[in-house]
Amino acid sequence: MNVGNNRPSGLGGGTPPSSAEAVLNELKREADRKASLKMFYAASDVFRDYKGPFANETATERERLGADYQQRGQAAEAKRWGTGSDAPPPTPAKPVQPSPTVATPRPSPPIRQNTEFIQPKPTPRTEPPRKETSSAKIEGGQITFPCRWCQASISVDVSRAGKLLPCPKCELLVSVPKITA
Repeated sequence: MNVGNNRPSGLGGGTPPSSAEAVLNELKREADRKASLKMFYAASDVFRDYKGPFANETATERERLGADYQQRGQAAEAKRWGTGSDAPPPTPAKPVQPSPTVATPRPSPPIRQNTEFIQPKPTPRTEPPRKETSSAKIEGGQITFPCRWCQASISVDVSRAGKLLPCPKCELLVSVPKITA
């Protein structure tokens, strides 16, 4: 989403969309791109955060589509975590509270006088610095490496070195190790 002019990114330079339907189609394309990367909540935000032309005309449809992607995200979480006791607790949506028109004043902290600033002493580092060890193997035109999340073995073409891809087992994004000579 192009934040600068509050228009969907694919609409190009200065030409505004010609209809509310064109806006919705462009937002759907952007949301589908994010959903293909398993970023369902970000896809939901595409609809909820839009403030460009035809925002008022598309509000109810955008809210419906945003809720649809929200449900897809919840279904993906349920599939990933299951229904066992290891599942993270659901995060309830917080209702928006209207801000009060008159703010209650808070008492200011007491002012201390004649206090000296004491420079804190640096604490010695107790743990050794981390070393990056890669257990990636290059055989033929394939890089084989373990998933950093579930340790499943992943094998991809060397042209994907340095890129992100979802693990085939846990579906979390992992970085393909770069090839070093």
